[in-house]
Amino acid sequence: MSQNLARAKALLELKFYLHSTIFGFLLLGLAMAYLQWLGIPGTLNKSVADVATLLITLSMALSGLGYFFNFADRKVIYRKYLGMVGFAFALWHLLLSWSALLNLFKVETWSAGRMWPILTGFIALVVFAVMALISNQFSIRLLGSKLWRAILRFGYIGLLLVVGHVFLLKSARWLTWWQEGMQSPPALSLIVAVVAVLTLVLRLLLWWSLSRRRGR
Repeated sequence: MSQNLARAKALLELKFYLHSTIFGFLLLGLAMAYLQWLGIPGTLNKSVADVATLLITLSMALSGLGYFFNFADRKVIYRKYLGMVGFAFALWHLLLSWSALLNLFKVETWSAGRMWPILTGFIALVVFAVMALISNQFSIRLLGSKLWRAILRFGYIGLLLVVGHVFLLKSARWLTWWQEGMQSPPALSLIVAVVAVLTLVLRLLLWWSLSRRRGR
């Protein structure tokens, strides 16, 4: 009986990972199509980065969405799987960016200002790596549920760092788009950044609501 139960759980996990992976690649196709429609070069790496952020953002948003909106209750189970697939996309983005990152460390191209986007992105990746490493039952038993949940909440700091990373890289283009009268659709990076900020706001609203309920 225990073997059958373990097999059923493994198959269920596989299904959730499969669904999340398919969803991720559907987002990737849409992101690449959107960037090509805007005429932006280098669509693959940019799309991978944006999809990584969207998947991790959605993973973090599901708790608040499930709390405030009944329709999202059945999707909360996908938090872990969307986050793990999003982390895989983030690693893919790192690999695609590796040669460009190495060039930044050459003496003739060195600039302290260029390091801030790298630093914020790297720290965010470390935070998400820790979250990925402890996203299992063994870590819950080892750390205890209270400490485990506290560590996972650092993911919101990671998301804030991602917003900073994107802002440092893309804000000049966003400003130009604004100053020129928004004659084209917004950059995908801007859309992704807004979604991430709204997710952070949603988390604050969830914290405020839970605090009020505990205070009654």
